[in-house]
Amino acid sequence: MNVLELKLKDKDILLEGKVSLPTQLQISLEKRGKTAVNHRYIQDAKELQIYCSCCNDWHL
Repeated sequence: MNVLELKLKDKDILLEGKVSLPTQLQISLEKRGKTAVNHRYIQDAKELQIYCSCCNDWHL
């Protein structure tokens, strides 16, 4: 599984070289602003996921 871990410094990244992160995800990265990885992109499935610290699971 190819996973791209997203941090605040990656908020302007292009996925697959052509699609930018959705605005809502950019805002979420800015709000959390830490260096912890709580956003990721699963390249094989082409899915953006956010980690929930309440249930300790990844969600679309």
